[in-house]
Amino acid sequence: MTRHGCPGVCPTLVAAGFGVLALAAGAAFAAQEINATVTGRVTDPQSALLPGVSVTVLNVDTTVASEAVTDAAGSYTVRQILPGRYRITAALQGFKTYTREGVVLHTAEVATIQITLELGAIEESITVTAGLSEVETNQSTIAQTIENKRITELPLNGRQVYMLMQLTAGTLFTQTTFGATGFSGTRAWDVNGSLSVHGSRTGNNEFLIEGAPSSGTGGGTGNWNYAPPVDAIEEFKIQTSSTDASYGRTSGGVVNMRLRSGTNELRGSGIGLYRATSLDANQIQNIRNNISNQGHQYFNGEGMVSGPIRRGRTFFMGGYQGFYENIPFPVTRTVPTELQRQGDFSQTFTSAGQLILIYDPRTTRPNPAGTGFIRDPFLGNVIPPDRWNPISKALLPHIPRPNATPSNLAGADNFVNSPSLGRYRYNSYLTRVDHMFNDRHRLSFSNSGNWGIEFRNENGLPEPAIRSDNYPTHRNHYLATVDDNVTLNPTTVWNTRFSWDRFDEPHEKQYGDIDPKLPFLGPYQLTGPPFPQISGVASQTMFPRTFKEPKNDAYSVNTALTKTMGNHFAKAGAEFRAYQFFRQDEFTTNGTFDFNNEFTRRDPLSNTGATSGSGFASFLLGLPNAGSVESGVPRTERYRYYAVYLQDDWRLGSRATLNLGLRYDYQPPV
Repeated sequence: MTRHGCPGVCPTLVAAGFGVLALAAGAAFAAQEINATVTGRVTDPQSALLPGVSVTVLNVDTTVASEAVTDAAGSYTVRQILPGRYRITAALQGFKTYTREGVVLHTAEVATIQITLELGAIEESITVTAGLSEVETNQSTIAQTIENKRITELPLNGRQVYMLMQLTAGTLFTQTTFGATGFSGTRAWDVNGSLSVHGSRTGNNEFLIEGAPSSGTGGGTGNWNYAPPVDAIEEFKIQTSSTDASYGRTSGGVVNMRLRSGTNELRGSGIGLYRATSLDANQIQNIRNNISNQGHQYFNGEGMVSGPIRRGRTFFMGGYQGFYENIPFPVTRTVPTELQRQGDFSQTFTSAGQLILIYDPRTTRPNPAGTGFIRDPFLGNVIPPDRWNPISKALLPHIPRPNATPSNLAGADNFVNSPSLGRYRYNSYLTRVDHMFNDRHRLSFSNSGNWGIEFRNENGLPEPAIRSDNYPTHRNHYLATVDDNVTLNPTTVWNTRFSWDRFDEPHEKQYGDIDPKLPFLGPYQLTGPPFPQISGVASQTMFPRTFKEPKNDAYSVNTALTKTMGNHFAKAGAEFRAYQFFRQDEFTTNGTFDFNNEFTRRDPLSNTGATSGSGFASFLLGLPNAGSVESGVPRTERYRYYAVYLQDDWRLGSRATLNLGLRYDYQPPV
């Protein structure tokens, strides 16, 4: 397999596989195809092979038909069939017409349907109504399909369709809990790649929508960055093994998602979900601490409509999803007391009730009684205002004041932030158009876009003391695909797919209109908001980070020519992908500074215990024990990927198929 990031030439030989398949002939061929295939043989009652039989596969919802003619060996193959409900007919002069109803084809499915024609007039017919049996399909051998019924009817917390992957054997989510709703991936807003398929490494899976590869969240593969509205999805398939050379660049699973297409009937659906505090039970921890869970609101609305533009020729589908959510995250924090904010530490104690002395760093001198150094405490344990650092004075008004009774003598948990709302907004649209130029030429186009924004507080403090990389975070996604399918003759099909996928995740500047009026100007204050990040002053790091903007684009072209030649099903194709990742990150260009008790304890070289020095006292004096400045340079990374492949599925008999494949991958250096 070809791994992402392999520089230079990466040839891949898909080894020949031979198996006696009691299930069906050809069950493994086209294992990575996104459309379905129907294949088989036509015989008479004495099992003699019948050439020249016209086999028609008709979509009962659109009346769009695909045809094939059996060859000298009585074999037929109909490729590039969209998932859906089908009727299969076989007709030959001198035999009764055979009709089979109730056949449902799924994504990348290979249905092997053997047909027996009975002697009689072609005007006579025999109708069989039956779905595909296990011996007629490769569904259970190489992949698992989540079809539309389960997608639309199974409960989905947050309406994130990819959560259904947990229903498939061998699929394991490894994402840990985080932020808003607990588990990353429960809402359409969420993006993820922490998925292991049959023991593969996370991040090594391929996510496809209508055959279009995802641009990912920075690696090109391994993540999904868009979950379509649930009602607009026909089905998706997780392919966990492959003997087909037509796909590479992944060592994990391949997730193919197919969108619903319009039919000759106008159809629609809609759903609305609502949750709020009035329907929620508060957590026992909040009840014990007299903290309310007020503020929770959740609205999720979805709709889908599909139908004909021109019956039997052109069809459309459109979908929308939007949600609005406020989630309370009530927290308790520790902030400087009112006396400490005045420089007065005369009432600053340890949890055991011992007074904490604040020492003056200007009095540092060698210890005459031994090793180390000593300092004198401030008079009255009060830092006079004329010793305060002017930057500390400017930042102090933006540090939250205590608003709750402390939980101990040290003043812990003296600030409550409730409801401390996390805010999420999301809108998504999806369109698809299918057009039949004629019985031999089909074109499909899909387009989607979504815009989301998240305000998630990571330190529990109010603005602007909030410290968060997600306040706000935008997630914007755009996808366009074109699928062109041409039947050149009864045995040859040419398919070409184009796609463009973009995922942006900018973190914009916040609080640009809040000026702490720092007493100097420098390069680090030109990238507003002009707040340095500080830690050790309260129980949490304070003040926001600066701006960053990642932007990911993926362009792909995939073309394949498939041909039936007797017992051989051959495919030749090529693939090109171009990934472009733009990064602009200001990191900590305003500086980050850490404060502890080193400058205000008795001995600067020895920590004499909890009764000596304070990080907030060091902050007032403007004496950090550590600091750093990190700035980023905008950059663009480009990846190119090329592949050619050959695949031959050679049917040796009714119970055996030999699969041969050769793939050649090339990915130049970045």
